Amino acid sequence: MGFGNRWSTGFGNELGKIADGFNAAKTSNPAALAEFVRLVRAENVELIEAQGRTIFPNGDGYQAAKAAANWYGTTGKPMWPANSVNRPKEIRALMTEARVRLAECLVHGAKDCKILGQCEQPKFEIWLTWPPGGFQGQTVTMWVFGPNHAAYGSDPMSAERSAMGEKEPETEAERRAWETWQSDLNEAVHAAEDAHGPLDPAALFRDDDFQQMVWKAVYRLKAGKLLYRETQVAIADDREVPLEGGMHMVTFTGGHEPGMEQRGDQSKLAPAGPAADGVRITWER
Repeated sequence: MGFGNRWSTGFGNELGKIADGFNAAKTSNPAALAEFVRLVRAENVELIEAQGRTIFPNGDGYQAAKAAANWYGTTGKPMWPANSVNRPKEIRALMTEARVRLAECLVHGAKDCKILGQCEQPKFEIWLTWPPGGFQGQTVTMWVFGPNHAAYGSDPMSAERSAMGEKEPETEAERRAWETWQSDLNEAVHAAEDAHGPLDPAALFRDDDFQQMVWKAVYRLKAGKLLYRETQVAIADDREVPLEGGMHMVTFTGGHEPGMEQRGDQSKLAPAGPAADGVRITWER
């Protein structure tokens, strides 16, 4: 599951499929939403399992297990870059809390929901927003701010087209670009080791030449191609690392949603979308 640097429902509409499942439960089986909340809150059932037992009993349609492997590092191979502020287990905790709160909004009167994602955010964060005055009878939107992890493709609209389900085959140029990316990455890692000793993957992302190499690859590769998973510059496996810190939630009124055309820090620091109330969810160590 990946999304680009523009707000979208994901390269394969994965976030849209999750929202569709929550909305279908709201319409036809609201008890499933309440049970989902109970399983997570009262029994500490893992997110994907709780969804499968309630909201997606006939299959989720967005390959939740694969998403969990990439996002949460359930196989020890997370997809996030080493400069990600948040670890996979923290990201999993944030996504769990956000989806439970989304379900609670639907249980308590929200009309429906949308889920959108945008990368280029080293610090993972999630917002839930609704029009001023309360979420009852309104659409609740989940905004997922994630680190860069996937290619966008040479066409700036490729992520949007992919989100609508139009998947074009990989071209020969894109295949060559992937081989070039892998070769350039290995060369950059070896050069850093020769210059500084043992590799510090997070520090490598602060190197201007490395950043330029990454962004060239981002726009040459097929949209949705994961850049870092199983490389030397992916975030470390944290399955055996205890969680530190905790969830931090701030409610706000009289604010704004991110603008659909906003990218990067501007989406968080100066949101320019419609007026909104909501809650920001982060993990602080």
